[in-house]
Parts: sequence; structure tokens; C-alpha cells
Amino acid sequence: MVMKPGPTINRVILSYREENFDTACDELARALGIIDFEIFDPPGLGLRVAISWTAGIELISPRGREGIADAIRSQIDERGEGLSSLVLAIPDLGEGEARAAAAGYPPYGRVDCFSANPAWRDRFSVATEAPLPRIAGVELVLIQIKEKPNQAG
Repeated sequence: MVMKPGPTINRVILSYREENFDTACDELARALGIIDFEIFDPPGLGLRVAISWTAGIELISPRGREGIADAIRSQIDERGEGLSSLVLAIPDLGEGEARAAAAGYPPYGRVDCFSANPAWRDRFSVATEAPLPRIAGVELVLIQIKEKPNQAG
């Protein structure tokens, strides 16, 4: 993964109702040839997740009532299924958070991606996200992510 000086698109997040999640995964996999979806339930988030780092696509679905499940359900009820968020990779998360805050968009905190999927420690040396308020009508998340050497896929 080559990091450019400014923000670059890391992935898009698509959200689906629980009953539509498997179909959405299957349709995207078939139509786009995505063969590397990792599907898992991050502990404590109340989500089911399918992510393809190579395609830059993540699908989420609320599951249960813990974590952010109800917030994702509300988002789907309000805006429908499909595009949920845009994740931007930045070289320095602290600088990105400070820039966003100075512009009036303070982050909601940080998310250690390894807590969502500990297996990623084998692939990444750094994987931390900072969700932001909506900017220009888009849900945005900043991520500082670094692949370990010889792990590019």
C-alpha cells in the first residue's frame, strides 16, 4: 500500500439490513469478482462485517442491540441501504484529527481496528480510525493504516 501525502480513499462502507447482508455480499462478489471478503462479527460493536481490503469495500449490517447496531439501523431507515461512509487513509492521524477539528469537525474518538479483528495484527503494524461528523453530507472516517513489509495483497 503506497501512502500519498494527502488523504486517499481506503474503502467505502456500505450498510445493509441484516436480512439483506448475505445477498449483498454475494451480488457484489459475483458482479465485481471480489474473492477475498473477510466476514466476521467484531466484538462489542453489534455488527456483522464483510471487508475486502483489495477492493476497498466493506459491508456492514446491524446485529443485536449492542455497540452501534441501533445507530446503523437508524441510518439505514433514514437513508436506505447502500453507501454509508467513506474511509480516508492519512499518513498521520493526529494531524488529520487536528485539521478536521480546526475546521469545526472534531472526531468522535478513536477506534483500534485490532479490537475489531485481532487477526489484522498479522498484516498491519498500525490500524487506527477516527470517525468524523458528516462533512458535505458524507459520513467520513479517517484511518492511519500501515501494512507490515511483504504483506501487500
